[in-house]
Amino acid sequence: MSNQAEAIKQFYASYLDTFHASEAKAMVPFYHAPCLFITDQSVTLLSNEAEIEKLFTQVIEGLKGRNYSHSEVRDVQIKELSREMALFSGLAVRYTKTGEELERLSATYTMRESNNAWQIVTVVAHSPETLVRFA
Repeated sequence: MSNQAEAIKQFYASYLDTFHASEAKAMVPFYHAPCLFITDQSVTLLSNEAEIEKLFTQVIEGLKGRNYSHSEVRDVQIKELSREMALFSGLAVRYTKTGEELERLSATYTMRESNNAWQIVTVVAHSPETLVRFA
C-alpha cells in the first residue's frame, strides 16, 4: 500500500471516530467547502462551513432517534488519481446501541489533499450492492 493510500485510511479512521463522537461542528474540517452530497433522491451543495455543520447536526440527530451506536466500514477501496486526489469507497454497516444491525450503505468519496490535509469534496451514497471496486 502506498503512503498516500495509508494516509487516506488514517484520515478516514479519524473521520469515523469523529462521527462516532456525535459532534457536528467537529465534522466540518473533514470537508472542503464547497462540497457536494449526492443520493438517489437529491443533490446537495454545501457552500460553507455553517451548511456542513447544519447537515451533520441533522444526520446525527436522525441517527440518535434510531438508537444508533456506531458504524463499521468494510471492503475499503482506494484509487489514487494524482498526488492530491483520490477516490475512497466503502461499505458502512451501522449498529444500534443494543448491537443490532441498523442498516448498510455504500459511499464513494472524492478526496483532495491541500496544505497537507485531506478533505472530502464529494460524497455519493449508494446501495451496498453497488460498492465501487478499484482493480
